[in-house]
Amino acid sequence: MEKLSFYFALWSAKAAQLALRIIRKGGTTAPGKVALAICPDFLSRIGRPETLIGVTGTNGKTTVSNMLCDIFEAMGMDPVSNREGANIDAGAATSLIAAASLGGKCRKKLGVLEMDERSALKLFPVLKPDHLIVTNLFRDSMRRNAHPEYIADLMEKGIVPSTHLILNAELTPAKNNGTDLIWTTSDPSVISIVRTDGGSCELCFIRNGNARITVTARNVPGITDWVEFRVDLPVHDLEISLDQNAVVMPEGEGVR
Repeated sequence: MEKLSFYFALWSAKAAQLALRIIRKGGTTAPGKVALAICPDFLSRIGRPETLIGVTGTNGKTTVSNMLCDIFEAMGMDPVSNREGANIDAGAATSLIAAASLGGKCRKKLGVLEMDERSALKLFPVLKPDHLIVTNLFRDSMRRNAHPEYIADLMEKGIVPSTHLILNAELTPAKNNGTDLIWTTSDPSVISIVRTDGGSCELCFIRNGNARITVTARNVPGITDWVEFRVDLPVHDLEISLDQNAVVMPEGEGVR
């Protein structure tokens, strides 16, 4: 019965996509809404590409997703994508429906899906992206996103252990105004800080453990910020740069 409802949802959604193409309507979420209305666990049943890259965060999701798609297409690949920015469950379902066979298997090997950060609990556990790019977490609409720590908690609960995280984890103290910064680590045996030729710094992950990275404004007492890291090796292809052109965080606020 459950398989029957999935197939009925898939075929109904594909019929909706065809009808929307005929009347020249975009339909970035309508087919997905049809499928989810018929089969609420549709996203956990439909085939996903062999490699799925998710892009989430407060700002820059659509830009980063489309840039990745442009790069992959220039390499001759044809990724599943939601270029229009339909990034909630219905939008992701619509993109996967378009790439699925009548049997529900994905016909493409690669996918790049923008994922709404507030929809983490709906999307991350069922789509299980192989790689998840987190652009940033800012204060946004209080009625929708509340506080960045609330969104970070949602994301942490939704991310599955198999997902490889690619983080933009830059920070700088509020009210710094371009003053030179001093970066320190609480445990250099876990994370060391390496200064580059350009004058910025990069983190080097050495072993499993916890470490606090602190940034202090030189010659300005009391202007500081920090971030806690929990390292679980191996950490693949993760480079975090520390410089003065970073995201401004409230003074003294830490994130994981």
